Amino acid sequence: MLPLFVNAQNLYPNIPTNIATINTFGYWIDGEVDGYYRIIIIKNGYEHIKNEVYIQKIKSPESMESDDEIIANISINEINEPNLYVIDDFEIKEVMNMPQIFIQLINSYDLSKSSLNIQLEENFYKVIDY
Repeated sequence: MLPLFVNAQNLYPNIPTNIATINTFGYWIDGEVDGYYRIIIIKNGYEHIKNEVYIQKIKSPESMESDDEIIANISINEINEPNLYVIDDFEIKEVMNMPQIFIQLINSYDLSKSSLNIQLEENFYKVIDY
């Protein structure tokens, strides 16, 4: 009989416990190099929970012996810098072959709602609507 649960901390002991979400999406190509994106949402705080959001641009492995490689870590400053928001929901869409992320935010202090729409470009992002 196999165990129902596997202790992931033993398999990957360096994964921080405050990672709330990791989602792989999209595809990019630059000449002969290609890869994908990953959104990482980190949970911080105690009484006023706040999230940080990062996008990683990851290069696919070049052979079966190599691993994926992080090309860029992109901080979403409109969320991370004020350090006020909790992610209520997010949706990733392809718009004209470019990944866009629609993020619903809640202010952790006054509970007001807002949204952020970003489009990924090369190693940075552009705010479409805020």
